[in-house]
Amino acid sequence: MKNISLFIKSKNVILLLISIIISSNVYSQKVKPPVAIYDFTYNADLAYREYLPSIKQFVTSAFQKSNKFTILNRSSKEALIKESELTKGADYFLNKAVKDGKKMGARYLVTGEVDRIDLEKTTSGEGIVTYGAGFSFLIKVIDPETNVLIATEQISSSVGRGMFSALSAASSTPGAAVDAALKKIEDKIEKFIYKSFGATDIKVIEIIAQKGIKIEKVLISAGSGSGLKKGTKLEIFTPTETIVNGKKETRKKYLGDMKVERIEDENFSVCEIVKGGDVVKEHYDKGLPIMAKQEIK
Repeated sequence: MKNISLFIKSKNVILLLISIIISSNVYSQKVKPPVAIYDFTYNADLAYREYLPSIKQFVTSAFQKSNKFTILNRSSKEALIKESELTKGADYFLNKAVKDGKKMGARYLVTGEVDRIDLEKTTSGEGIVTYGAGFSFLIKVIDPETNVLIATEQISSSVGRGMFSALSAASSTPGAAVDAALKKIEDKIEKFIYKSFGATDIKVIEIIAQKGIKIEKVLISAGSGSGLKKGTKLEIFTPTETIVNGKKETRKKYLGDMKVERIEDENFSVCEIVKGGDVVKEHYDKGLPIMAKQEIK
């Protein structure tokens, strides 16, 4: 009987440990907002439109590399957009994309308008053929739920073109020239993402200072590499799961506010809690995950 009792207790302890490990893994995973990236619209007289997919793919890759979002993929049938629709105008296509984005459950919708795509062929005195490329497009971030434009920026690039093309990185094929021009704007897209979305789903990893029932300072898992700087304001939350219409949803429960006091390096910063220090401590003492995000300006 004693052995049975010990077995039951041991079994309960093991189950408890498994539960703690599973819960820890669930909360350690970042809650990434879903993003739908759509084809960019263009005018009917746009030249070299065969390179439009390259622009969209480059933007998609930039959002993936930021590690801030879950990129929503449509099926081949749903992703197929008729050329006639892409040339009907930005308003027509945007309304269609917003409706589709809602159905997909996208938190953000990324699209844009391509103004121009240029290719320039140059033949040297030795008969060597090289290509230069340039383009310009307007990128947009929209909240499909409210149809509100969150951010927009005009992006342009040019490589191997004009009177100084011989001194530039001219390419041996048109496709390589377009890729080189896209590569040139990599930093611009990265800065646009940080500026538009700020730093999201940052972990509070250590308590630096507390007074009584309030936490005053914390160490967070984000630094200059996430676009943070001294004085940056962050919202503190804890992720909780709830069931909505039979579907499991993650809710970010607001706990308080803090601001960056000191940037330690690319990955860490010290923050001062300016509101909700007692609430944060209450949740922290319960072992709940404490996270933060930068508000979109």
